[in-house]
Amino acid sequence: MHHIQKYERVMAIGCRHGDLANLAVCQQILDFKKRFKPKHRFDLGDVVDTAAFRHGAKGTADETRPVDPDKISAVTWFEQYEPTHLAWGNHDWRLFNWMNHPSAIISHSAATVWNDLNKTLARLKCETLPYILRKNWFELGGMYWGHGQFFNETALRQHAEYLGGPCVMAHIHAPQVAQGRTRDWSQSFCVGMLADIEKLSYADGNRSTGRWGAGCVWGEVSEKRAHLHLTAAAPGEDLRFPL
Repeated sequence: MHHIQKYERVMAIGCRHGDLANLAVCQQILDFKKRFKPKHRFDLGDVVDTAAFRHGAKGTADETRPVDPDKISAVTWFEQYEPTHLAWGNHDWRLFNWMNHPSAIISHSAATVWNDLNKTLARLKCETLPYILRKNWFELGGMYWGHGQFFNETALRQHAEYLGGPCVMAHIHAPQVAQGRTRDWSQSFCVGMLADIEKLSYADGNRSTGRWGAGCVWGEVSEKRAHLHLTAAAPGEDLRFPL
């Protein structure tokens, strides 16, 4: 007799980038969440854009970017999406790093935003993981779930091979499915992004933006198995779920 495993619903999104989010797509995600009712809701990072905290921002337009709209947008998103798991991304982690800046003004600003984000997540009882490659991965349903750190044409496959198993990640903004060159099956997913590509002007000259798009990974997980689907859309198009 086959052992019947109990499956639970799951969904994952990422790369919303705070006030650079595509609000129409975010609403489509929230509508799907309401219909699908997943027990596990992953946010895979870059919840804020933190352009003003970017290394090299001094003397550029990024230095003038207000901080509060970025933070408020992320906090509002947390309250609507209600993540159960969050893997911090590289844009988020700028705040953590700048909290030790020698300038009291910069360190105070970074700490204020970081603490406000974490207070909201604590109230929602959301688990978080740091943006450190070896520590950035939740394990659920035989899959690794995290933001990711490699950024190139084969990044999704490389993460599966680094981890030694299948993963769901964000970071590269390109919704896709790839198979790692591993002994065991390691089909992996990138959730794409929830940011508005028209607002990410820093990447206007980057050819890789031709692969960028909105996306969401969703499905069911048991203790050791996952059955997942990727719903994706080109920039300017709607995410259309079968449910």
